[in-house]
Amino acid sequence: MEIGLKEVSSEVGVEKIYYLKKIKCKVYKKTCNCSNPIVTVPPPAKPIPKGKFSTEFWVDVLINKYKNHLPIERQISEMREYGLDISAGTIFGGLKKIYLLYLKSLYSAMAKSLRESNHWHADESGWHLFVRIDEKGNYNWFIWVFISKDIVLLFVLHPTRSAKVPLKTLFDIEPDEIRMIDASSLKEKKIMSVDKFSSYKMLERFGLVELAFCWAHQRREFIDVKTKYPDTTSWADEWIKRIGNLYHINNQRIKYNSEDSIFKEHNQKLREKISEIHSLINMEYAHPGEIVIMDSMKEHWEGLTLFVDSPEVPMDNNLAEQMLRLMVLGRKNYWGNHSFWAGELTVAMFSIVQPKAEKQLLKH
Repeated sequence: MEIGLKEVSSEVGVEKIYYLKKIKCKVYKKTCNCSNPIVTVPPPAKPIPKGKFSTEFWVDVLINKYKNHLPIERQISEMREYGLDISAGTIFGGLKKIYLLYLKSLYSAMAKSLRESNHWHADESGWHLFVRIDEKGNYNWFIWVFISKDIVLLFVLHPTRSAKVPLKTLFDIEPDEIRMIDASSLKEKKIMSVDKFSSYKMLERFGLVELAFCWAHQRREFIDVKTKYPDTTSWADEWIKRIGNLYHINNQRIKYNSEDSIFKEHNQKLREKISEIHSLINMEYAHPGEIVIMDSMKEHWEGLTLFVDSPEVPMDNNLAEQMLRLMVLGRKNYWGNHSFWAGELTVAMFSIVQPKAEKQLLKH
């Protein structure tokens, strides 16, 4: 007999369907003598006027491709398994319309918002665009990433790695206009967290930005020199440990307000460590591997130490590299784009749907 108790168990299942929704709109006949005697209730609005696919359908396609990195052909194959027969041309045609109708203007607004920031992270990586852009048929384009404190993550597609990309993206100026810009008229000099790539240095030469060079890249130089010159291993390991200690002191420092006594204590330790490192890089070195690294540190010393007087500036550019890693995952899955508009859609969607940098910025 029942005893009034129940034992409850559970299991996780999955159900995915594509359905056809039929919308029936009433038709009326006018009782007057006006023109167009037949009147029909208008159907609900759709992202693509007169299109047969819902907003939810297009969201699913876009998220799967640009957040989950599932190529369109693979999505179409799955749709057919669920009974929806659709061509690639229909999907790509719809995505192009959605980009032109909605995403292009949103992407432009994000770019405008990015320029209002006073501190950016920037980096770039290769991207294939399979259209002929010059007589040589160069397919090797680049995707740049720019990140601001306002959680604006912007990817930019361009055929070069030249300074014209950050100039246009961050200041909305062309290279031939740069000499007409009076840098002294700028309210505040911007700061860029970057690696030692020369394109960023041009912006600094024109007085537009101050560059905060990345200690993670600097650490990588010591790792690389061990591979190239095994006899420098112990020397490089000492420097790697020294940089790790620098990170530790700074991480302790930025936990506190600049007026806090604990901040001042760690701040003093940091400055002593920086002074020690400065003395070491100005020593005489005989090994070619050691000379190259020390000369590089001397050349970039001002940017490497910008974080000392500006605790709000991080020691590295890891944030930009983390955001690029998501794009590289997609690159490995579908290798690039076959048209320029598709490339523009790609950078717009990467900018919109990728996880924003809020958590990483809070760590700094």
